[in-house]
Amino acid sequence: MIIIYSLNETYIQNYYFLKALKNIENVSVGITVHDVVPFSNIGPNFIFKNQDQILSLGDFYIVHNNFSKNVLRNKFPMKKDYIFFHRFPLMDLKKYKYKINKRKKENIIRFLMLGVMRKEKGLEILFKAWEKIQNEYKNVELIIAGYIPYNPNYNYIELKKVKIYNKYLTDEEYIEFIMNSDYIVLPYTKGTNSGILSTVSSLLKPSITSDLKMFLESDFSIKNLIFKKGDSEDLYKVLKWVIDNHSKEYENLVRKLNDKVVKYERNFWKEVEYAYKKICNR
Repeated sequence: MIIIYSLNETYIQNYYFLKALKNIENVSVGITVHDVVPFSNIGPNFIFKNQDQILSLGDFYIVHNNFSKNVLRNKFPMKKDYIFFHRFPLMDLKKYKYKINKRKKENIIRFLMLGVMRKEKGLEILFKAWEKIQNEYKNVELIIAGYIPYNPNYNYIELKKVKIYNKYLTDEEYIEFIMNSDYIVLPYTKGTNSGILSTVSSLLKPSITSDLKMFLESDFSIKNLIFKKGDSEDLYKVLKWVIDNHSKEYENLVRKLNDKVVKYERNFWKEVEYAYKKICNR
């Protein structure tokens, strides 16, 4: 019997659950590793387990990009032939039939950053870039939507043309924020996968991303919208280019993203089928 477990958090009960599965005769445990580089947390040991301890229980792994594959090969060289790949699924939000409040017609270019604002999400880099943008342009707005942890504390008192919604978002709120924005900003400084990039791309919203390997490998990233990781000046330049060229380039960016999504959907299930055939025949 093959059991595939999707690792999203490093709670200690996850560790003991997988350990129990390993004690069942003829059970092979696979772990889908969405984030090989774990998120930072400040939880105590009796709540969280070291991620590598959890990963060590896997008989095989499924990852979503080559960077993740290489990291796992270095961590567990004895299992290098048991690392399988298929891209992250397109988390298509178009299928949700929520009643969304449509955006009023306005001459505003709206940028959105959303999610849980952990330290590695790069919010401070975005704020530094926005300090220059807010003084140069009148027709712009930045929305920050998602829970901001108590630690780290972000200084946004001096920012202008910014609206902050510090809360956990419902699915409906999440979709509404995306649909009422023009661009998504993902200035991450660390990470190996982004579900947010998948969801916003399904709604055909272009994303401005850092040059992390997970973004460079993603089919949804757009070359003109990539900046150097951790470099607020380079992010400022990309934001400036986007604003200056919004009227003539936006539809082109959306078309380009739509082509990427169509191609992605066509190839994804082929990759999944191929990966699982290799898993069953390993």
